[in-house]
Amino acid sequence: MEKLQECGVGCADTGGDCILNCFKDATDLSDGCAVCFAMYADCVVANCMDVCMTDESQECDPCQAEHCAPDFETCAGITFN
Repeated sequence: MEKLQECGVGCADTGGDCILNCFKDATDLSDGCAVCFAMYADCVVANCMDVCMTDESQECDPCQAEHCAPDFETCAGITFN
């Protein structure tokens, strides 16, 4: 997940393909899985970036669970914990 966070932060201004390409280059995931993770990172940037920017925030995980996890789980077919 650290690499996904790096890609999300590094591509925050551009999103989409930047996150997908960064994550695909850094992992051995299939294209389908990489798309799901990139979609998740885009969602975090769009919906939770303000509460996830500090390590002290206790609102980051609940924000991701509410806004991003359901679509990730549908895309990837796995539960995001």
